[in-house]
Amino acid sequence: MNDSTVVPALLAALAFGTAGCTSSLSGPADLDEVSIEVHVTGGLAGIDERIEISGRDRVVETTCSGACTGGDEVALALTGLQWQDLVDEVFGSGLPQMGERDFGTECCDFFEVEITYDDGDHRAVVAGDANTLPDRLAALARRLMALREATVPALVRPGAVPGSGPSSPLQIDSLWQSGHRLEVALHYSGGCEAHGIDLLFDAEWRESFPVQTTGWLTHHDPGDMCDALPHEVRGFDLTRFFETYRASYPGSAAGTPISVGITAPGDSTVHTIEVLLP
Repeated sequence: MNDSTVVPALLAALAFGTAGCTSSLSGPADLDEVSIEVHVTGGLAGIDERIEISGRDRVVETTCSGACTGGDEVALALTGLQWQDLVDEVFGSGLPQMGERDFGTECCDFFEVEITYDDGDHRAVVAGDANTLPDRLAALARRLMALREATVPALVRPGAVPGSGPSSPLQIDSLWQSGHRLEVALHYSGGCEAHGIDLLFDAEWRESFPVQTTGWLTHHDPGDMCDALPHEVRGFDLTRFFETYRASYPGSAAGTPISVGITAPGDSTVHTIEVLLP
């Protein structure tokens, strides 16, 4: 097992948890002071992987040894929206108020996950495996590990103006659905810094068959002085998008098509894809 198979296996394992938890804490006063880390060890192949994000630069730094290949790398940067969304999810999971807590492991073959949160006022370290972590912590671990595959949630912002957000140019090469994810092959000018890219939806549906809607990519260039053309594949988890659709069209069957037009700053083409409701 190498690093291209370890992460999907881990994400599948973490799809199962026990009772969830809630938080009564509000978020931190200063997002720049937040740091989040997830450390994953174990499994039959013997993995040791760490993902770290600091609010100072929001760059996702990953290190992996053991069963992994490829060594240390910078995967991507989170935009301000994604960073706020991630911190909100951390507080929603109840993690900051847990202190140090080990939920234990059920079997030596499972991946063990340790999540650390620190914002100067709250510090917490929790650990467990797929069968012992509470549901919300398992979901948080899945989201953090998905960053290893350059995947973030597609964000639904009712009332947002299509095209709003950071607008450094980028070009869409192709896009396709993979389960709950929309994969987007794209390129932009740069090559020396990690760039932040979001996919946003405004939850406006146009009545037709299939129902149509529009999403748009945003692109934050951190001041990259290089002029290469990095080609990347970014993944966007469509779970919230599908939940919003089902709220508007309750009873929709799995396999229902939704016609989505995706735009990007500097790209004059509207890239259309039919995604299927899972």
